[in-house]
Amino acid sequence: GILIFNLLFLNEFPDIEADLKGGRKTLPIMLGTQKSAVLYSISTSMVYIWILFGALIRLIPTFTLIALFTLPVAVKAIKGSFAHSDKDTFLKAQAANVLMIMLTQILLGIGFILAKIF
Repeated sequence: GILIFNLLFLNEFPDIEADLKGGRKTLPIMLGTQKSAVLYSISTSMVYIWILFGALIRLIPTFTLIALFTLPVAVKAIKGSFAHSDKDTFLKAQAANVLMIMLTQILLGIGFILAKIF
């Protein structure tokens, strides 16, 4: 759920002007871009904390720790979320966000499959 939230949330940043004109009240509008970047950072960090904690308390298989390999991509997305005024950097952050979300889900799935096999 957090990963899907992040996918949708970061994609709202570039739409602030159009959303304001349309009368929408998105989180980036209500919080501002700086606080929204902080919220994005916290929610992204929570994904990795959940994976670590879940494996630690044996809620999820230890093999799911392979999903932590996406952490460098997440750091790139987090850093880029604070550069929302630089279009090129922010577009790279959005791409990193999508890559991180897709790979994390795939690696979590592989971790669950490996746990069943071994």
